[in-house]
Amino acid sequence: MISWKGLCLTTAILLAGVAGAETGMDMNSTSSRGNIWADSNEVSRGFRIALRKAAGSATGKIKATKGLVEFEGPTSQDFDHEYGFSLGYGVIKAGQAGFIGELSLDQMQDDLRFIRLEGGISYGFTYEAYGYLGLNINSISVDNESTVFDAAAGLQLGAGYQINPNIAIDAKYLITRNTAKSDLGTAEVELSFSMIQLGIVATF
Repeated sequence: MISWKGLCLTTAILLAGVAGAETGMDMNSTSSRGNIWADSNEVSRGFRIALRKAAGSATGKIKATKGLVEFEGPTSQDFDHEYGFSLGYGVIKAGQAGFIGELSLDQMQDDLRFIRLEGGISYGFTYEAYGYLGLNINSISVDNESTVFDAAAGLQLGAGYQINPNIAIDAKYLITRNTAKSDLGTAEVELSFSMIQLGIVATF
């Protein structure tokens, strides 16, 4: 015959087992891909390293101004993009604004390269998809050329997909516009660029 104390003890053991099973199920569910950030709305935070390549060619346009007279080059000219590299820091949050700041280098054909300091606002639409928009201060250098372009402001906007907290892929659209005095100093030369870049980003 089962005593009252024995029945109470058995019931307590069964309840403890059920509670433990439910806790285990909760832990398993929160460790799944969709709930990695269950205790935080952060999609990604940390130092960023990115490798990027232009989707197709970068489009450049040259315009020279002397007094009130403007001389425009071809409507557009394609420049091959060899590689892009950036270092920075970013915070991306689901449903909230964050920020991304990067120092970027783009090597183009004909010994033409860009250096940009980028900063902007990020926004996580979900725990995977995010977008960003910001400004950049950029500089152009050309090897073996006496023309020196002034630093100028530009624009970038993009979207990314966070594969996991440390790896993402993104697409970025860039606009830059720089001016310089010609070799003879009698005209001002304006060089504007636009390009779409695809990249892979590591955060740590």
